[in-house]
Amino acid sequence: MNWREWIFIKLSGDVTLQGLVNDRIFGTIDATPERPFVVIRFSPAIQQVKVGEFQDVVIWVHDQPQSYTRIDEILAAIRAVLEGPVTEQDAIHVDWQGHSGDLADDARGTILRNSSYRLVGRRAAA
Repeated sequence: MNWREWIFIKLSGDVTLQGLVNDRIFGTIDATPERPFVVIRFSPAIQQVKVGEFQDVVIWVHDQPQSYTRIDEILAAIRAVLEGPVTEQDAIHVDWQGHSGDLADDARGTILRNSSYRLVGRRAAA
C-alpha cells in the first residue's frame, strides 16, 4: 500500500473536507492556489507501508489572514478522516501527533497551521 496515495484518496473523498477546501489538496505546489488549501508532506520520503515500520506525515493548511478558525475546522476534519485503525492490507493505524501553533507564510501571503501523523505498518510475526 502506498501511504501517499491512501491519504490523498481518504482526504479527497471526504464530503466534509471537500466542503471546506474543494479539490485543493496537494502533494506539492508551485504557485499559490485559491485558499484555503492543504499540502501533504512526508518525512522521510518513504511512501510504501513496510512491515513493522512507520511513516511520518505533516499536513499543512493554508488560508487567508485572520482565518485561524476555518483552519482549525479543516484540521479537525482531517483528523476525523485519518486518525484510527486502517483496514488496508499491511497497515495498522494512524496516530495523531499534534497540531502546530499559528504560523504565517509571507511568500504565499497565507496564515497556516499543520498536523502531524504517524502511519504504522503491520508488525512482523513474532
